[in-house]
Amino acid sequence: MPKYNPKEARDVKARKQKRIAASKKKRHFRQFMPYILIIGVIIIVGSMAIYFYLSDYNNGEDGGENGGNGDNNQYETPMTFTTIDEDTIKLADNQGKVIILYFFDLDCPPCGPQAEILAEIDKNYSSSQLLIIPITVHYWDSTNDLIIWKQNYNQNWDIVRDDASYSYSTPFNIAYTPTTIILDQNGNIVKKMVGSEQGSYVNIKAEIDSLL
Repeated sequence: MPKYNPKEARDVKARKQKRIAASKKKRHFRQFMPYILIIGVIIIVGSMAIYFYLSDYNNGEDGGENGGNGDNNQYETPMTFTTIDEDTIKLADNQGKVIILYFFDLDCPPCGPQAEILAEIDKNYSSSQLLIIPITVHYWDSTNDLIIWKQNYNQNWDIVRDDASYSYSTPFNIAYTPTTIILDQNGNIVKKMVGSEQGSYVNIKAEIDSLL
């Protein structure tokens, strides 16, 4: 009769417990597998949704407040701007010209250097080639201060002032000043430049030259 071996008995018992534990883990895994798959699908779909949302955002389709280019977008209806002199500017009446919409305000330190760049740009093109429309996003900027601002750059620009509802800024998703938007001869937005680094003389001139 074989002798009882306590160590072997313990080893057998331990191996049996391991097999039982492993079997339980497999059953639990199979039990929760559908939930794991559902969670995985949710994560993948959510990640794709975030990716496409951010892609649209960076392309300027929802706001572009990170300075998305907004390339190849077109405003849905011809826009009419009212100047501080109560004149009107219709973009539809200026087809055939490259149009620069310059969004600024008098309390914006970088807006001064950007205006200087645009004043220099303006010298290189005729009125039949280029139209620059400065638009202050601050409806409280006074007419007198805006006239002085224009005179500082020795320009005859027709200045537009936004209203309290931001009727001019909102359609172009303006969140920061200075923002320079370039439209081609057919009214398509070809470039949205935020700040004076993106809106440098070289960058703006290159865009205009590529359209003329």
